[in-house]
Parts: sequence; C-alpha cells; structure tokens
Amino acid sequence: MDTKHMYMTLWGSKINLDDLSESERSYIESLPIDKPAVDWVWEEMDRIWYDFGLNNKVSLSSQKNIAEFYRHPVWIMNGVFTEVDPVSSLHREAISTYLINHNCRALADYGGGSGVLAKVLTNKDQDVTVDIVEPFASDFFKSKARDFNRVEFKDGYTGSLYDAVIAQDVLEHVENPIEIAYEMALHTKHGGVLVFANCFYPVIQCHLPITFYLRYTFPVLMKVMGLEYLGTIPNAQHALIFRNTNKVKLEYANKLEKYLKLVGFFLNIVVPVISRIRYSFNL
Repeated sequence: MDTKHMYMTLWGSKINLDDLSESERSYIESLPIDKPAVDWVWEEMDRIWYDFGLNNKVSLSSQKNIAEFYRHPVWIMNGVFTEVDPVSSLHREAISTYLINHNCRALADYGGGSGVLAKVLTNKDQDVTVDIVEPFASDFFKSKARDFNRVEFKDGYTGSLYDAVIAQDVLEHVENPIEIAYEMALHTKHGGVLVFANCFYPVIQCHLPITFYLRYTFPVLMKVMGLEYLGTIPNAQHALIFRNTNKVKLEYANKLEKYLKLVGFFLNIVVPVISRIRYSFNL
C-alpha cells in the first residue's frame, strides 16, 4: 500500500483510498491480496447476503435490508474483480465493439454501477457518451468516473432518447424484469438497439428464482412486447440484441407472462437433459 498518496492496489487495480468511506476502506483492506477465483467472489457476495438476513424466495420490498446489501462495499469488490477478470473483459470488448460498429453513440447503461463498460465505450470512440442509470450508485465509482467527462451517473433516464440501452447482469436481480425491459425500450430511439446480457441462473443468492423462467423464454417475451430480435453478440453469446420498433406494448407481454412461467419452468428442466443426451451421443 502507498500510504503517502493513500492508494492501494487490489488485484492489479489502483484504488484511491480517499474515495472510500471508513467502512468501505476497512472492508477493501480485508480482502485477499491475490486475486481470487470467481467462485470465491460469489461465495463472498452470498456471505454478505446472509449477513443481512435476506431471502431470495421472499418479496424484496418486504425486506428492509435489501438497499443496504446493494450499497455494501462487496459491490466495490465485485466491480474491481470484473474489471480485471479476463472473461468479463472479453464480454465488455465484444459488447462495446458491436455497439460502436452499429453507430451507437448516445448510450444508457442501466445498472452499470461500476462504470467499467462505460469507460471501455468512451475510450473507443470520442463521440460516445454514456449515462449510467444506477439505483444504488456508489460514491466510489462516481469518483472514478470523474476522469471520463463523457460518462455521467444518473438517478433515472434523461428526457432524450438513446441510440442504445444496455442491461448487463441486471434483470436477474429484480422482481419486475419485464417492466424494466419495457422502460429501457421507451428510452431507446426508433430503430435503436437494446442489449440484455442476462444470467437467469442460481449463481448467487441475489439472482432471484422468480426470474429463472426467463432463461429460455426471454426472447419470446421481448418479441411479443414488440421488439425485434437480432440475435446474440459474437464472443458474448449471453448478450441478446433487440431493435426498438416503436411498437412496444407492455400489456402484450403481461398477458403471455403467466403462461411462459410454466413453459420456462419446464424448459429449465428439459433443455439441460437434452443437451447432456446430445453430448453423450456426440450429436
């Protein structure tokens, strides 16, 4: 640690300790010196989840500690880890390349709290601006964003429409993913792009089981809502691309949602079995 300048290096990322509160600094300084495996990161996030007494099978609105969980410095740790993690870096590179190659310059990153994707985007193209729409914005990440004058943290969307809106590892954390996707579409230009990089799997406790029916049905619901499905991003196959047709209707998706919950539950069981059979017979 460089105490003279109040910096420390965590897993190859330089951190200004002056940007941390006392409790954040204490937590960050307690972390392993060597960069851990991703499994350790997930276990640590689960530990904090349980420390707050949270339950992913109970309505979040009834659990008073949920906001404190998402403001805990474990999310600073997670942001630092994903910044240096090669798999996460590959995904950011693929998503940012796709967006810039498709002339997306005014962007919103919903739930992009660490600002790392915004940093990559603005470094690639001097005309790119990114609004980070983050309900639980960290002062630490806001401070880091000061070095990028085309990146701005927002409490909500601006009045202007965006060329693209991104939600990366977000919808699995919320109880109303379809409504959030709809809001994203409302703030995207006609013909603009929406990117959803979802993880509807029980990787960590804050991935809500009530969203898992979307693992295979999400593209169907988005198409029913009025978005045009364009496929996936190369080298980030979990990132689904949609075009805003300006004909988005939430009620269409709401009508189908209750049926797709049953279909999604069935697919979550059947698809892995079929995949194992195909793999066993080398099909």
